[in-house]
Amino acid sequence: MATPGGLTPRSTSQNCCQCPCPCAEPQPPPTSAGDPPTLAAFTEQQKEFQATARKFAREEIIPVAAEYDKTGEAYCVTEPGAGSDVAAIKTKAEKKGDEYIINGQKMWITNGGKANWYFLLARSDLDPKAPASKAFTGFIVEADTTGVQVGRKELNMGQRCSDTRGIVFEDVRVPKENVLIGEGAGFKIAMGAFDKTRPLVAAGAVGLAQRALDEATKYALERKTFGKLLVESKPSIQVKLEWFGML
Repeated sequence: MATPGGLTPRSTSQNCCQCPCPCAEPQPPPTSAGDPPTLAAFTEQQKEFQATARKFAREEIIPVAAEYDKTGEAYCVTEPGAGSDVAAIKTKAEKKGDEYIINGQKMWITNGGKANWYFLLARSDLDPKAPASKAFTGFIVEADTTGVQVGRKELNMGQRCSDTRGIVFEDVRVPKENVLIGEGAGFKIAMGAFDKTRPLVAAGAVGLAQRALDEATKYALERKTFGKLLVESKPSIQVKLEWFGML
């Protein structure tokens, strides 16, 4: 889908990340309220509940929203030992009666300290030989549920405004009604969200790299040392810039 000026969403993200603004953000949080992967995973009952919740928010919450600090949701998939390798996550969900008992640790969760609910991916089939397509389940977990422990805000190298935290789930009880689609469908939901967000992250990285190269070239052509431009006094810099096609 094209945007004004003929830019595609991906090229827009790339160009935004070349701007000097320190708060440039290449993509929205993976589980923003209207995110298709999560929304599509809701059952009809959950969609009806969401519609009721939105009506309540418009009529009761928004008028006094300034008094509250917690907003939105967070995407709890990444763990200390499992990032891109989603199938390696260790958080477990054991079904007992009409609820699930969840234990595990998530890490680098964006909006972790601000969210009032989480999308949580956990292994529900404890058989290590179970295929990823059936071994994981997606849950909606309220942030104030007993056993949810939110860690300190991490000091990020970039995107300092991002509320990034670790979250521990210790004997967290989640009702079966909070399962998205059904048991074993979590991996598909998670990968569907990544399919939407990863291209934007990649586009943002390209934009940032291009801006860094532009700034380095400008500096090399303006900075003088011992009476010579840096690009002249340092042959290795000139070679690199020529290799990148900047000279």
